[in-house]
Amino acid sequence: MGIQNSDLSRLRQTIYERQWKEFFPLARTLLAKNVVQSTLFVANEMKWSHLRFQQSYDLGWVAKLANEVVRLIHTGFLEDELPVLPVELGGMFIDTPPGVSNFVAGVEAFWQSFALAHEPEERANYLLKALDNFLIAELCHYWAIVHPEEWGLREVFWHAEADSEGRKLLLSGIDRNKMNTGIMFLKQPESVGYKVARWLSLADELEIVLDK
Repeated sequence: MGIQNSDLSRLRQTIYERQWKEFFPLARTLLAKNVVQSTLFVANEMKWSHLRFQQSYDLGWVAKLANEVVRLIHTGFLEDELPVLPVELGGMFIDTPPGVSNFVAGVEAFWQSFALAHEPEERANYLLKALDNFLIAELCHYWAIVHPEEWGLREVFWHAEADSEGRKLLLSGIDRNKMNTGIMFLKQPESVGYKVARWLSLADELEIVLDK
């Protein structure tokens, strides 16, 4: 069930132009055209993505889930024999290394794609949500390492108490510019450029995976 070059050209164009409102429906439609191959693709992305956190947080259960899903797909039993929901997904991922909670949200969306959804479009929506969360997790991890001061001030802001009007009570002397950069890290040119490059890379991989 191959995909048309025009579909991928449109998808890449929306990425280049950063037209995300148009990108996500197009990506969802492409994933839905071959939802089995799309599931395998996301499972492999999940296995690769979890490795960046492995040194600071044990996510070995993620690879086990991905391998089990791949096994069930290859044996043709995924529709009848769902893998057990990992108990780790029921945990609270507070005070974990940067990006872990976003990554786990992606894993949960991946599991929901075959545990809760049935129609191709619905399953594709969960798979796309998983990929998006993996990408955000990558950016959180990146910013915490490359821009530790901005990321640290971001954490100070989110954990600060608020007054009766909802304004954050912050110590004087804090670099507000760096704090705002950290708070709005997803909108910074560095992050936007990374997002574009990463989705283009995923589009290249999708072209190979879905054209089967």
